[in-house]
Formats: sequence, structure tokens, C-alpha cells
Amino acid sequence: RTLVQNILRDKKPEAKLVLNLPPHPTENPSKINCGYLGNVLSAVEYVPVVAKEFGLDMIDVFGSSLLGADNEDVMQPVDGLHFAKLGYTQLAVCIGARLVELYPELFND
Repeated sequence: RTLVQNILRDKKPEAKLVLNLPPHPTENPSKINCGYLGNVLSAVEYVPVVAKEFGLDMIDVFGSSLLGADNEDVMQPVDGLHFAKLGYTQLAVCIGARLVELYPELFND
């Protein structure tokens, strides 16, 4: 609370703070990073509460159909948590598209 209020709102009122729901983690037990789903689901529940409390915008990376369980073998092939090149590219597209929706005035030249 202090960070948001004192630093961002008081010292940098023009700053845009956007929270992101974390991406989907694997549930495949053969992947080294299997087991993080509980932590991610906790964040998926808590981040919207924080966003609402502070009046912040949010990007739902977790709910992105392009970064979900159906394509984790392509997007998160190594350990089921961290992305490969295509996954990071898609993550950037997901976040970038939402930022343009949220703040079109920042992207109009």
C-alpha cells in the first residue's frame, strides 16, 4: 500500500501501473516446474482484489487462450513454466494489445 500511494501516486501521478495475472503453469508431472498451479491460482484470486482496491488496470494473462494448457508444449516446452521464444512473443502480443485497448491515447501518433 505504501509503495503505490507514496511513490507512484504522490511522486509520479502520471505513471500508469498495470497489474498482470500470471500465465498458466503446467500440471504435467513430467515437467520440472509442475506444482505451481496453487500459487498461481492464489494470485489469480488476489490480484483483481488489489487492482480494485487501488483503482488499477489489469491484464489477464492467465485467461489468455494463446498461453494456456492447450498449447503449453509449444509455449512453455522446457519446464512448463517459463516460455520459449514463441511463448514470450505471444506474451508480449497479449500485453501489448491490452495496453493499446487501455490507453489508446498513448499509442496514437
